[in-house]
Amino acid sequence: MSEPTRTQNPSREPGSPKRAVLYLRVASARPADGGAISAQREICQRWAGEHGIDIVGEYVDTGRSGRTVDRPGLQALLAGLNNGPQVDYVLVQQVACLSRELTVHEHVLSALRRSGTKLLSADEADIATAQNESVSLLKLVMAAAYGRDRLRDRQPHDVSKTGTPPSSRETKGA
Repeated sequence: MSEPTRTQNPSREPGSPKRAVLYLRVASARPADGGAISAQREICQRWAGEHGIDIVGEYVDTGRSGRTVDRPGLQALLAGLNNGPQVDYVLVQQVACLSRELTVHEHVLSALRRSGTKLLSADEADIATAQNESVSLLKLVMAAAYGRDRLRDRQPHDVSKTGTPPSSRETKGA
């Protein structure tokens, strides 16, 4: 049985400005990360203003990994798609702010499709206008996953926890 598709809110006037909610996330909970959230918000608000999109709400996750959908802000966003006022877009600064995991993206994008909502990225604006939106988004998700892996590779390696030595990349030139 297929899930119902949400239709556009009939009370909205044709030609009225498009509406969006923001999703903002940082993985760590350091006090300085409040600045990262503020910066994401500013970038998204500026981009939305330049494109005639009204921001009607925001969802924030601080100190939450993007590897899971178990985030209060993301869960509230997903619930709002079905129970809240109709929005046209979910706007993020970068696709990686939503997640760097393909399975999480698939879950979120499935919910967006069911609600008739599109994902926009202020820094990667071409996904909304691309001929094949799914392929463009997949490329961005893959780039985000690659970035995640690169960050993980730069973390100090603790042999006492894993019992394995650092990779040959880390020992070259030592």
